[in-house]
Amino acid sequence: MNKNCAFTIVAKNYLGLAHVLEKSLKKHNRDTDFIIFIADELDIDIENLPSNVFIAKTALQIKEEKWIEMSFKYNVTEFCTAIKPTCFKYLFHLDTYTNIVYVDPDILFFSSLSPVYNLLKTYSIVLTPHLTELQVNYEGDYEERTFFASGIYNLGFCALSKSEAAFNMLTWWEERLKDKCFLDNTRNYFTDQKWMDFLPGYFSSKTLHISHNLGLNAAPWNFSQREFVKKGSKYYVKPRNENKTNELDMLVFVHFSGYNYSELKQGNLKRKNSSISSDKYLDTKDIFNSYMDALTTSSDSFNKYINMSYSYSTYDNGMIIDKFHRRLYNGLIEDGHILQSPFSNSSKSFFSALKKYKLLNKSEVADSTTRYNVPNISKKKKYINYLFKALFYLIGYKRYVLFVRSLVIYNRMETHTFLLGKKFKNTYTDSKSIDN
Repeated sequence: MNKNCAFTIVAKNYLGLAHVLEKSLKKHNRDTDFIIFIADELDIDIENLPSNVFIAKTALQIKEEKWIEMSFKYNVTEFCTAIKPTCFKYLFHLDTYTNIVYVDPDILFFSSLSPVYNLLKTYSIVLTPHLTELQVNYEGDYEERTFFASGIYNLGFCALSKSEAAFNMLTWWEERLKDKCFLDNTRNYFTDQKWMDFLPGYFSSKTLHISHNLGLNAAPWNFSQREFVKKGSKYYVKPRNENKTNELDMLVFVHFSGYNYSELKQGNLKRKNSSISSDKYLDTKDIFNSYMDALTTSSDSFNKYINMSYSYSTYDNGMIIDKFHRRLYNGLIEDGHILQSPFSNSSKSFFSALKKYKLLNKSEVADSTTRYNVPNISKKKKYINYLFKALFYLIGYKRYVLFVRSLVIYNRMETHTFLLGKKFKNTYTDSKSIDN
């Protein structure tokens, strides 16, 4: 029986992507079991699912009210990452596995995880940083300040050995992700990931290992620092900086994070919400071709699931839940309100209150619009500047400065619960009053 296990977490639309990951992992790691947790409701035949596919809601035994709360207040990425430490603990409690590795579903393996398992003989926790090369004159494709927001370590990969230190870390991490797994720069949250920045302060170098193996977690954010070299049928990685050593690391896996995978399968290498295309580095061409081939080879599975809708993306009547709705709901929870059945569209529901106060959005524009796809953004900024200038002349310098500083508070969507009015508290039980 294998003592090693790797797992991933997906909504049902990424089941096909997880199968691509599984094939590549098993090809190079016959000593590793692979588990898929589905953080979603299934409208497909559960009986016909492979034995290594677990329904997270059933397996993890998170309390029903907490599951509902988390699945509503978090979007799909936030929710899948919020249950990550709970999945780790579940697998360790099976008393089968000594080493457990989490990997995101958008990963492809090129060789064995043996370098990681060798580290886990000594260390309890293994992490990989986004960047591994110190550059006085930074040459990365993504601004350095990006990693202030996202954190130092990428949690598309995390490896743990069964130990007291690992369990202590998981319990600490799990508790924070119940309520603090948002992608929210105003509160310095980046889902489950940024919490790992604490670990070097909490664990000694005898327990925690930060790997500088360039073959682990190669990804778009470090392509500027890592060069791929093919020798025969094997891939290696070396520092892209020519002044560095030419010592090679075996390529273990590449993290194809942030792409539209249907388009990537067709050769579109541009990441979502980014102006940077990954075809900048010629040595990555074979790497991407390998992933496109893997997606194509698994087209039946990929196509079967990729267009399935996330169950927790809509209210019971099928209307899309905006991010603003999720965060208003979270704001109400923070204020001490207890909401029954937030997905419901009944007469005394969260949905009915949103409708009453004209807070429903009949299109998906609010969530789908980003700074990368706003049409005529320069012109729109000009008009906004005119409005701010008019406000400046109206209220004067001192009040204008105070107003601008207050925008930081109101940038956090939870602070806008006042839009629901005083009478909204009647929808809740055990609630405090809401000031209008």
